[in-house]
Amino acid sequence: MKLLFFIIHVSHALQGFYGLVGPNLPITSIHSLYSLFTGNGVIQGAFINNRDISPVRYTVPTEKTCRPLDTSCVTTLPFYIGLHTVGMVPNPIGVANTAFLDTGNKKYLLFERDLPYEIQIDNKQKTITTLGRKRIPGVTHLSGHTKVANGLVHSLEYSLWKQSVTLLTLNLDLELLNKKEIKTTYIPLVHDFVRCGDSTLFTESPIELSINSFLRRKFPIVMNPSNPTYMHQVQDDKPIRFYSPLSFFIFHYANVVETREAIEIYAPVYYKLDFNTVDVHGIYSKLRLDKKTCRIAIQSTFELEKYNLDFPVKWKDYIILRNIQGRTINGFVFCKGLDVHRTLFLLMAICGEPSIVEDTLVCIGYDAQFDAYLIQVDLLTNEIEYVKMNQTATLGFHSVFIA
Repeated sequence: MKLLFFIIHVSHALQGFYGLVGPNLPITSIHSLYSLFTGNGVIQGAFINNRDISPVRYTVPTEKTCRPLDTSCVTTLPFYIGLHTVGMVPNPIGVANTAFLDTGNKKYLLFERDLPYEIQIDNKQKTITTLGRKRIPGVTHLSGHTKVANGLVHSLEYSLWKQSVTLLTLNLDLELLNKKEIKTTYIPLVHDFVRCGDSTLFTESPIELSINSFLRRKFPIVMNPSNPTYMHQVQDDKPIRFYSPLSFFIFHYANVVETREAIEIYAPVYYKLDFNTVDVHGIYSKLRLDKKTCRIAIQSTFELEKYNLDFPVKWKDYIILRNIQGRTINGFVFCKGLDVHRTLFLLMAICGEPSIVEDTLVCIGYDAQFDAYLIQVDLLTNEIEYVKMNQTATLGFHSVFIA
C-alpha cells in the first residue's frame, strides 16, 4: 500500500500496534452522544515497524451484527433488552466500541452494558481477529473502564432497575473472585471509576428517567440539575458516601491523591449532560473529598474553563487532555495540577484518545475529506509526522499501543 508522508520531522520511530476503538459511524452522521454509544465497534489503527506503516481498519463481528436489531429508536430498545434478558435475542446494545482491556496474555474489547469480546492482535501477521464474547459466570456486564492492578482485574456493573452498583474483582482469566453491591439513591449510570489504594470510588450523579423525552422518542435518561451528587468510596468495610449540592457527571478520571484529611481527584466535570446532543462541556477540575465532613469541594480555573477537555492520559508529571473546539477535537492541553503548562494544536482534526509511548504521542487525525492520517508527535521536541493511511476516518473513544 502506498502511503503519503505529509510531513516528516520525527527523528525516531516506533515498533508495535496503535489502535483506536469507537463506533463505526460516518463522522457527519453523529448528532448525539446516544448514537456514539450505540454504534458497533470498529478498530482503526496501524502496525508500525520503524518506517514501515501498515494501516488497518477492522469491524468487530459482535453478536449483534450477526442478528441486527434496529436500536435507533429508543422506544423499541427496552423491548429488545427485555428479550435479551430471557435469551431470545443478542444484546441489542452489545457494541464492543469503548476501550481495550489487556490482561497480559489476552486482549479484550469493552462496552459497559455487555460482556467483553476477546480479540487477537498479531503484530507479525498484521491482523486482528475476534475470538468471541467472553461468558463470565455470575457477571452480566463489565465496565468499559475495567482496570488491571497488582494481578487482579477490577470492574463494576450497574442495574438501572435495582438501582445498584456492583463492584467486581476478577483474576486475569476473568474468573469472578468477589462482588459487592452498593444501593444507590438515583438510577445509576457509572461510566468510569477510580482505584485509590485498596478502595474504589465512583460518582453517583442525579440521573432520572424522563417520560417526556421517551414519548418524544429521545433518549430518556437525563441528569436533574437541581439534585445533589454523591461519590462513594468502597472498601471491605462499610462504604463512605461523600456529598455535593451540585449536579455533575464524570466520564473519566485523571488522577487521585489520598491524604489523612482528604481524597483529591482530578477529572473533567460536566455540569450539564444531554445524551440527545453532542454539545457537552468538560471542565478539568480538582474534587476534594473531605474525610471528616464527607463534603465535596470542586475547584477549577478561568483558564481551564476556556477549554472543553476530557480523555486524560498521563505523561511524566503531566495530564494530557484532548480539547474540543466547536464539534471537533483540535489538539491537546497539558496540565500539572490545575495549571496549564502547554498546548498542542495540530493541522487537522483528531479522531480520539492518543497513546503515549515513552516520549511519543500517537493518534489518528483526519482532513477535510475525512481521510485518515497516523500522527506521531515527539513530545520533547514537538516534531510531528503525518502519514496518510488511505482509509476513511471515524471517531473513536479509547486507544491502545501494543509493542
